[in-house]
Amino acid sequence: MELNARPAREPGSVDLRSLARDAIDLTQRIIDRCGPRLAGTEASRKAARLLAARLRPLCDRVAVEPFSVHPDALMGFIRVTTVLYVAGTALLIASMSLAASVCFTAGALVTTSQFLLYREVLDPLFPRRVGHNVVAILEPEDEPSRQLIFAGHHDSTRVFNMLRRLPQLYRLRLAGAFVAVFGMPLVGWLCAAFARQEVPPMIVALDCAMGLVFLGPMWFFLGKEGVPGAGDNLIASSMLVSIARALRSADSGLRGTRVILFSSDAEEAGLRGARAFVRRHEAELGRLPTTLLNIDSVYRADRIQFLCSDLNGFVPLDRALADRCVEIAKGLGVAARTFRMYPGAGATDAAEFARVGVRSTTLIALPTDIEGGGLVYHTPHDTVATIQPTAVEACLGVALGLAREVDENGAQGTRAVPSASTSDARTRTARGQHRTSPPGRTADTPTWR
Repeated sequence: MELNARPAREPGSVDLRSLARDAIDLTQRIIDRCGPRLAGTEASRKAARLLAARLRPLCDRVAVEPFSVHPDALMGFIRVTTVLYVAGTALLIASMSLAASVCFTAGALVTTSQFLLYREVLDPLFPRRVGHNVVAILEPEDEPSRQLIFAGHHDSTRVFNMLRRLPQLYRLRLAGAFVAVFGMPLVGWLCAAFARQEVPPMIVALDCAMGLVFLGPMWFFLGKEGVPGAGDNLIASSMLVSIARALRSADSGLRGTRVILFSSDAEEAGLRGARAFVRRHEAELGRLPTTLLNIDSVYRADRIQFLCSDLNGFVPLDRALADRCVEIAKGLGVAARTFRMYPGAGATDAAEFARVGVRSTTLIALPTDIEGGGLVYHTPHDTVATIQPTAVEACLGVALGLAREVDENGAQGTRAVPSASTSDARTRTARGQHRTSPPGRTADTPTWR
């Protein structure tokens, strides 16, 4: 599809097609050099450094920020919960209803805290590693009066076996596992209260069936190997370089908006990189009105959606911002809609920013109807070949359109945004007159004041 049926480049305009091609090429080069990039590994650190090297000539300040992470903890809840479920089942068979109920309840609490809410309950039980975030700053021509963050993540996950094999059954399997994990505590406590001696055989049979059919296979949910993670989500981190390049051009610089380009590590390990960034820079995030557009999972131009909730549906995002991004996309000739995250769907980095009051949404561009088939997300097939260039063009167009709108109208602006392919008619002063440091400066301390 062509964006609004216009040529990809007009005189004096932003060349979305070229920027998209550059982002896709950079994604392929990083995968060639680093391969899968599990959080906290040398491969992920190398990817962070490669991204930082690309950003340094384009930005005022760039930093690679280390942080502590336990990358296996997030999905480690699966095996912990499974062990507790098996123990509860054995106790139930032995008619020890009270002890069984305690095991079942502990499994439900672990699942809720570690997965549904992404808390760090199990983290100390798993090996510690060092993750690496990339942060780059583009200062405006004038004194900054607002901030706009564009975010992606450069780490990739281990293969999801249930998405690689029979993905059409993924949601059914997940729903069955949740029913087992959250239903058996109730059954156990009812048995403890009313079954004074022997637990009814029907209850034991139901427990065993749920465990064997739904929860047992979850033990093998994760494979050992990492995935290439091109569409989820290295392409978004590569797009940050293209956004920086576009905003550095003479007719695209921003007057009063500081742009922060953020590529996280350990997003796939429970948003730990974004959490570390927010904790480290919360004061700076609250100093000026701040807006976040997170980009995650870019594959198809006809599946662009903006999240109005996150973290399994438990963290609300900014609905007005999501709606505005939909309108910007439509102005580019791209169909888009809003989407609410549901329990079991996971989370994006936007959740961590929203928790501290940053106006946030996430752009996704992948099918959310898993049963439709053809899903490469979290599988070995997540390669550059699965990313539609028009999807990347659309994402870049929305990002640059939002940047222009925020700069011209403020963080609460509602006026129509000029097309990303329309040149800025205003005469801008030379960029850099208000910068506090030369382009390419690196830092291990907070990267803006």
